[in-house]
Amino acid sequence: MDAMNNLKNTFESGLQELRTLRDEIKVRLHLVGQEAREQWEKHLEPHIGRIEQQIKESSEDTREALKEALERARTAFREFRARMTKDGQGPGEPPTNLAS
Repeated sequence: MDAMNNLKNTFESGLQELRTLRDEIKVRLHLVGQEAREQWEKHLEPHIGRIEQQIKESSEDTREALKEALERARTAFREFRARMTKDGQGPGEPPTNLAS
């Protein structure tokens, strides 16, 4: 049972970080161009909802894959945020490492 609680805490912690990153990015999006907003809306933001749904529906067999998807999403969100702040430019190309 402790392992299950640990995994639940890991998922919740990861999702909370994604939500925080999402909120920071949304605040910054109003300062960047339309291209950056479109990349965010099409390529990144939808992953939070998909990961949350997958976690709710997960079984023992799929949890490791979900942990990996969560980590890929965190990395992509962090990179997107970093590109937004660099030189005040937009994020450039959308991340391609989110396929799960």
